[in-house]
Amino acid sequence: MKIAFNWLQDYIKIDDLNQEEVFEKLSDSGLEVEGVELYQNFKGNLEGLVVGEVRSCYKHPNADKLKITEVNIGKEKNLNIICGAPNVEQNQKVVVAPIGTKLYTFQGEPFTIKKSKIRGEISEGMLCAEDEIGLGKGHNGIMVLPEGIKVGSLLSDLYSPYEDTIIEIGITPNRADAISHFGVARDLKALFNRMICFPQKEAWRPHFNSNIQVEIQNNESCLRYSGIEIRNIHVVESDKWLQNRLKSIGLTPINNIVDITNYVMHSIGQPLHAFDSLQIKNQKIVVRNAKENETITTLDGQKRKLKNNHLLICNEEETMAIAGVFGGENSGVSSSTTSIFMESAYFNPISVRKSAKEHGLNTDASFRYERGTDPNITIIALQVAVALLKQSQPKLEYSQVFDHYPQKIKAWNISLDLGKVNRLSGVEIPLEKVTAILTNLDMKVNQIDHENLLVTVPPYRVDVKRDIDLIEEILRIYGFNKVPIINRNIQSLVSMPNQIRFLTKEKIANYLTNLGFYEIMTNSMESDTYYEKNLQKNLVKMLNPLSSNTAVLRNSLLHTALQSIAYNKNRQQNNLKFFEFGKIYWKENDVFKEQNQLIMICTGVQKTRHWRNDTNKADAYYLAGVIKNVGKKMGIDLKEENLLRQVHIVDQKTLKKHDIKDEVFYYQCNWDSWLRETEKYKINIQKISKFPKVTRDLALVVDASCSYFKLKEEAHRLLPQQLEKVSLFDVYSGKSLTNDKQSLGLSFTLHNPSKTMEEKEIEEIMDKLIHMFKQKFHADIRQ
Repeated sequence: MKIAFNWLQDYIKIDDLNQEEVFEKLSDSGLEVEGVELYQNFKGNLEGLVVGEVRSCYKHPNADKLKITEVNIGKEKNLNIICGAPNVEQNQKVVVAPIGTKLYTFQGEPFTIKKSKIRGEISEGMLCAEDEIGLGKGHNGIMVLPEGIKVGSLLSDLYSPYEDTIIEIGITPNRADAISHFGVARDLKALFNRMICFPQKEAWRPHFNSNIQVEIQNNESCLRYSGIEIRNIHVVESDKWLQNRLKSIGLTPINNIVDITNYVMHSIGQPLHAFDSLQIKNQKIVVRNAKENETITTLDGQKRKLKNNHLLICNEEETMAIAGVFGGENSGVSSSTTSIFMESAYFNPISVRKSAKEHGLNTDASFRYERGTDPNITIIALQVAVALLKQSQPKLEYSQVFDHYPQKIKAWNISLDLGKVNRLSGVEIPLEKVTAILTNLDMKVNQIDHENLLVTVPPYRVDVKRDIDLIEEILRIYGFNKVPIINRNIQSLVSMPNQIRFLTKEKIANYLTNLGFYEIMTNSMESDTYYEKNLQKNLVKMLNPLSSNTAVLRNSLLHTALQSIAYNKNRQQNNLKFFEFGKIYWKENDVFKEQNQLIMICTGVQKTRHWRNDTNKADAYYLAGVIKNVGKKMGIDLKEENLLRQVHIVDQKTLKKHDIKDEVFYYQCNWDSWLRETEKYKINIQKISKFPKVTRDLALVVDASCSYFKLKEEAHRLLPQQLEKVSLFDVYSGKSLTNDKQSLGLSFTLHNPSKTMEEKEIEEIMDKLIHMFKQKFHADIRQ
């Protein structure tokens, strides 16, 4: 949220204080100042620019498109300035930037005017176009000013530069009371013990009785509805001071009516909405819930389908606005509007939040209504708006106020034990200080006895409901920094029943990072559009999602991992290897379940390009090898054949959803199950054999359908003692073989732990293998 320092001082005078001290106090009190910047409606405040008169203008002798001008700027000596603008002529009043002037262009970096020689002629300044001094975007020629302006006048006197210090404050969700300049002023009042003043408001003197009737059909969602009809208005540009205020906090001025509603909202925190009175059919406003399949075209031109839990502002024939969220296209203020109905309401925060989230809207009004506004200032906000409008349109007329407030929202009482305040804070705060802080926060304090207070909290402080909330309020104003730090070291012993599981996870994470994988941590909420319709019934849906992208809890780690892949690929990172430990969620027979999982995902090449490295692509075989080694480290024997079946390539339909064009491979497993397996693992220590291992190779011609894993399995079954390892080193199919045959190159590692193997023994073993391969697989031996 942006707060303008000059605007803030309309309500509390703090110009005598050091700004850094103000910012520090605000941050310490919970309104964190995230940034400070200087706003200028004209960059550089037009400093150094003056009005000049062109006394003479003639063609440059050495350039076809340049002219030499003699310019009077009110000094003893005229300036020689070379200009390339096509519209420069004698006797014109122009904007001059003398030597030393720093120019801030509409776009681009600032630069300083220097004395220069252009094609052999001296130039002592610059005649400026509007984009060269930040007054606009035009660059068709230099600015030509009206004739009556005095030569030598400062341009800043003509255009009234405006500047302000803009504070960016991070508003936490609980501080609905501070989402305005006046709300921040209230905190400053308590922090610096100063008086605040409320904006000027109109003393009601109604001119007529309005014909507009208001009917409230849903009192639970619309707790208070106030409004006033205003006639004899003209929709024009706002006054410059108002435009400058709005621009300083990032708003674009539209017209005097809309700008005033925005100004009031950012001033005191109460959203307002103006309807064109002539667009209210049958002169009746109805506040009701939407009918099923009803639609509204909002101010952004979008046609939106409504649900029966959406609160609407309607006339008798059509919808005019989604209550507290967004106005309708046909009921708003236009240039032809001459009378308006101005709405000021207090809507149920839950109702507004649901409507806003379901339509993916986050407006300034919904931002405030969702958190809770002050129900007791709806009429005051209308008074402030009318007072502002009357400044420029004194002939306007307004009706009596309509105010529907069937059940007044009252302040509430909280008992506060001073002993508890001191006990929890760790510092003894005097009763007088506690009372002063709470009083400055607009709370009424009644002393029951010397240890207990009864505190009355105003309705706009929706975050203060318990005594612990009051203690927090006291401490944030008193200053957390004033709480002394205890010198002695206090530690608590933390029990870690699942330490082995934690250490196993750390070990695997370290192993994968050493292989070049990056660990990712992604959001457990995602869009339900990633899943097929028949699978969506088992998803865990969010009751009040922030957006459609966070509508469900994830049922797989794949899609959030693909989001990370896509994000990095869009930033020229094409060789990616990620892993994540995370939970997935699903619903089974109306029972919610969750499970820890591990995903490994890769795309591109195994290693980054380097003259010493082979750039092998990361594929299913590579990923299966990584997973097998992970299993080994956990004491789990993972069959390579099964792993290759479980390593998946992401299908094109899923890749398209994430705008990924390259192949992506992934493996996802039940991490809880793996941890249970590793807990069964027992370490077996074996003495390293002193007898050597022997390696022999065979090239087998077998059917194309024959699996290497089947050959390996049968070999181990035949020689469980002597055969230690079988590996595949070559696969061939080509001209020398028929289409239904393939050649597999297998390497066999033989070992006898009790003696050195002799050649005769080795030959007997290899003969057994060859005989078995011929019998069971009809294999031929390639020589």
